[in-house]
Amino acid sequence: MDELGHNTKEVWFVRHGQAEHNLTDDFELPDPSLTNYGVEQAKAVPGEEILSDALSRAPDRRAQLIITSPLRRTIQTSLNAFGNTNIPILPHPDIQETHAGERPCDTGTPTSGLAEEFATKQINFYDLDENWWDLTLDDCKESALHKRFDKFTRWLSKRPEDRIIVVAHKGVFKRMFTRVYKNCEVRKYLLTDQEYVEYQEPMSLETTVSMFFLTFSSIIFLFTLLINALNSQSRAYFG
Repeated sequence: MDELGHNTKEVWFVRHGQAEHNLTDDFELPDPSLTNYGVEQAKAVPGEEILSDALSRAPDRRAQLIITSPLRRTIQTSLNAFGNTNIPILPHPDIQETHAGERPCDTGTPTSGLAEEFATKQINFYDLDENWWDLTLDDCKESALHKRFDKFTRWLSKRPEDRIIVVAHKGVFKRMFTRVYKNCEVRKYLLTDQEYVEYQEPMSLETTVSMFFLTFSSIIFLFTLLINALNSQSRAYFG
């Protein structure tokens, strides 16, 4: 909590791994799974340096909750990346992909089917409506999408956890952050008073010293060029 009483959360956003429709550009595939390569991408996510705090054993640094889109590819990414962490996973319909009801690949599976397919106590399906994916085309208009993601941010801000991982989609992050995420790309943001600020890793002492000497060397080089130019002009003038 800052000096104004605002609570700041650390939030790591992860795009899902390569799914079948990403490989084939076949958007008619219903709620597609990850490819074998996508599974390997997801398994490599814990090795990302930016997640070192989130997956630390230290209770004051470790993520307390994983929120995932309920589409199959994001659930699979969550389990392959974080299934051995025992961090609770909570599906949330507001971060499903942006063409639900329009494209089969972005239209989900009923909750009962997901609960049967992903039978693990790590995922809490109890609060997910059976037909969470049943949206209209109006729900996929840009204005409606921005309202949905703003609602998700308000909900996220009110969560009791301070450190949260969110697993979602390219279309979601593109609208939330005006940035296109690659498959399994991870970025960290600080969330304060419903506003996101991208986290910047502090520079190490070694990097700081290197940058200082690089800058100093550049100044010396430019100064030397200036002196040589002045000397050349002087010789030409007095020559």
